[in-house]
Amino acid sequence: MIKTINDLKTLDGHIFAEFEKAIAQHLRFLLFDSEFKNTADICFMFMYSTDRLKSSIFDCAEKDDFYSLNVLYRSINEHYLRFEYFWFNNALHKHDRYALLFRASLDFSEKLAIENAINSAKKIKNQETKTSEEIWSELVNSNKEFKKFTKGEIIEFSKNLSIKNIIRYLEKTFNSNGNETVPFLQNTIIEYTILSSFVHGGIEASKQTVNFGVLKDKEKRYLNICKRTLQIATSIKTSSYLAFSQFMPEFKEFHDITQELKIQIK
Repeated sequence: MIKTINDLKTLDGHIFAEFEKAIAQHLRFLLFDSEFKNTADICFMFMYSTDRLKSSIFDCAEKDDFYSLNVLYRSINEHYLRFEYFWFNNALHKHDRYALLFRASLDFSEKLAIENAINSAKKIKNQETKTSEEIWSELVNSNKEFKKFTKGEIIEFSKNLSIKNIIRYLEKTFNSNGNETVPFLQNTIIEYTILSSFVHGGIEASKQTVNFGVLKDKEKRYLNICKRTLQIATSIKTSSYLAFSQFMPEFKEFHDITQELKIQIK
C-alpha cells in the first residue's frame, strides 16, 4: 500500500531496475542494429525524459517547492500526450518510416521556431532576415533525414504535432471507436490546461501557490501528484515494451513485470 513518497520511490526503484535490464540486455540492439531503430529511438527518448522529470518532481515534493513541481508536472503531462499520439499512430502504420517522419518533423519544427525567432530579433534592429525558402534550404542541408521527405510532408506533419492538434486527434480516436475518453487521458488533458498558468507566469498559478501553502493536506496533495507522475512514466515504459515485443519477444517479460508493478501505484 502506497502511503508516502518514499513508498513510491521504493516501487519506482524496482520499475527502474527493469528499465536498466531492458537497456543492457536488448534495447541497445533495437537502437543501433535493428530495422526498427527509429521507433526504438522515439520510445527511448520519451522513457528517458519522463524518468528524469519524474525524479525532479519527487524532489520538488520533498522540498515543498510547489511552484516548480507544477511547471515540471505540466511538462510530463505534455510528454505523455505527445507519446500517446506517437504510439497510436505508430501502431496503425506498423512501419519504421512513420517514426522517422515523426523524428524529422519534431526536429524540423524546433529548428524552424529558432530561425523564426532569430528573424524576429533581427527585425527589431531592421536587420536583413531570411526568407522561408532560405530557411528551408538551410534546414534541409543541416539534416539528411529531411531530404527523405517532401517539404509539404514535413510541414504538414509538424503542424499535427502541436499539443492542440494532438489533443484533438486523441479525442477523435477514442470517440470513433465508440468509447468514452479513457479517464486517465481525460484528466491529463484537463490538468495540462490548468497547469499552463505555472509555465506562463499566470495569476492562477500565484493564487494556487499561496493557497497551497496553508493547506492541512499538503502531503496528501503532493503524494497524489507523485503517484500520477509515476503512472505516466511507467505507462510510457509499458507501452514501449509492448511495441518492442513485436520485434523482439524478449520484451514481453519486461512489459508484464512492469505492468504488475504499475498496478501497485494506487
